[in-house]
Amino acid sequence: MLALICVLFITPFLFSTPIFAFETKKAANENDSTKSKLVRPLKNTAQMELKLGPVPTQSSLNIYLNSPATGKVDFRVVDMNGRVVILKKALDKQSPEWHNQINVSHISSGLYFLELFVGNERFTSKFVKMGR
Repeated sequence: MLALICVLFITPFLFSTPIFAFETKKAANENDSTKSKLVRPLKNTAQMELKLGPVPTQSSLNIYLNSPATGKVDFRVVDMNGRVVILKKALDKQSPEWHNQINVSHISSGLYFLELFVGNERFTSKFVKMGR
């Protein structure tokens, strides 16, 4: 009962708190007990998100990306064994919000990862394919 109360109390705090990525700097002295230090926040990663839907899916998957990065978008769908089953390159992204739809009806049922690349940024999300 106490564990359930802790989860209910902590969970809203975790999801409402912004997440930051930090740059690290290695210590100059190899004998130093601190191997790296947090130097500065790089960017607020809460402003960037990749959403997939519907999950699970049977035939098509909608991809929604919100990121300030613009340029060419490359993405791939990778199965649990690391094999690339779908690869698309050089799609245009001219605004922070981007949407695309891919046909996944030809791949087998299972768990997959979608890796999306825009400039130097990489986004990853997973989805389940059902039926076939």
